[in-house]
Amino acid sequence: MTARDVEELFTSAAFAAGMALFLAYDVSLEPTDIEDYRKSPELNLVSVIGFAGRGVSGTLVLGATKEPLERSKPGESSERDWIAELANQLLGRIKNKVMRLGIDFYAMPPAVVSGKHLAPVTSQPDFRPWVFATPGGVVCLWIEVNAASEVHANMALIAEEIPSEGDLLLF
Repeated sequence: MTARDVEELFTSAAFAAGMALFLAYDVSLEPTDIEDYRKSPELNLVSVIGFAGRGVSGTLVLGATKEPLERSKPGESSERDWIAELANQLLGRIKNKVMRLGIDFYAMPPAVVSGKHLAPVTSQPDFRPWVFATPGGVVCLWIEVNAASEVHANMALIAEEIPSEGDLLLF
């Protein structure tokens, strides 16, 4: 795969995984325009998680306002712990998708920062983060992928049976 193919693979996987992740916690997300977000741009928390593997590395950023975090949180954990866990789960879902095509990577621990003074604005005009609307709030997601000029699929990985999200694995 070319670097562009890998970038497109991760990008489409991140979009689908983000929607599915919040839906798993009964929070429906609707893609919306970033201009709608800019009308009231206050993310509560932002989680950043890096990843690296053979021929690929990058960063995943997940931010949310208070409402979708509270509605999706299944227990008594803090909002900081919860957004870190959501970023871990999101990157895990992306990894499951790309592993099926022979690309593997390792994740770093997530970092969480206050989103009060952050906004998904970039210097590149062709880059636009995804903004999802949900009743009472927004979720923002963006992924940056750096790939070698040619990334070769690990054929042994493709042959493995990769579990689906939510499957119970007993060791």
